[in-house]
Amino acid sequence: MQYHEFAPHPALRSYIFSYNIFRGTLDVPAEEAVMHFPSDGGSELIINLGDPVAASVDPESLAPSSASTVIGPISRNLLVKPFGHSVVAIVRFLPGGLSTIFHIPATELSDQNIDCEAVLGSAAKRLVERTGNSHDLTDIVGVFDNFFLKHISSYPNVDIQIQEALKVMAAQGGQISIRKIAENSGLSRRQFERRFVKTVGISPKRFCRIKRFATVFPYHTKFPGHGWADVAAACGYSDQAHLIRECNFFTGRSPETYLNSMKPLEMAFLRINDPMSHLFKTVSHFALTLPCR
Repeated sequence: MQYHEFAPHPALRSYIFSYNIFRGTLDVPAEEAVMHFPSDGGSELIINLGDPVAASVDPESLAPSSASTVIGPISRNLLVKPFGHSVVAIVRFLPGGLSTIFHIPATELSDQNIDCEAVLGSAAKRLVERTGNSHDLTDIVGVFDNFFLKHISSYPNVDIQIQEALKVMAAQGGQISIRKIAENSGLSRRQFERRFVKTVGISPKRFCRIKRFATVFPYHTKFPGHGWADVAAACGYSDQAHLIRECNFFTGRSPETYLNSMKPLEMAFLRINDPMSHLFKTVSHFALTLPCR
């Protein structure tokens, strides 16, 4: 399986984290093909150019579909199951990015998998067609950049206070009190929470939990000799049991079970077990050949 990650145009980097394209087949039994992607607080636009793919927050709703969809802010984790040969182009929006560009309350998209035309309008059909007609990966990046640059040229309604709060919360790995971040934003806690949910689609408390959990596996990879109790302490959990509960919440598994069952694409998205993972944020394009597992 081939995995490529591209940085968006500099003018888009306040809204979009990356463009991701993967092509290939998971050579595993059907019952093992489901991939788990813990929430990062953002949204995804998934353009399917290959065989059907199932994506849902509900394991009972993993039905194969050839449609191109928008995945709203996920409060726990996203389940993805490819069927056959996958060719998928993904736009990974930063938290609040999709709602800011398209003036959509993020609460309308939370934990939803929606046909992209229902979210982006008639322009979505042209975007999908142009992506499918692209000659190579560079063309796809150009299609994406042109599409989103056109939309931000209409001056997105950016909530500066919430955007700054998101940066602080991410930089702190979710280890900051909501009261403090609201005070730093110059808002009452109620005002802050209302505006945060409208922009991001999840509560500030849940977002902090997401960002704290996002530090767990990168830390474990950096310090492989540390046990889970050490990882829990370093990442701001009260004890190992607390970490295990959170891992079960976001992945449905214990940390050790989740780590051992990860497929290469999950590792690539989570930035773990990749000796060149530092390149993801420092170059405009990263390519990785993933072993089928």
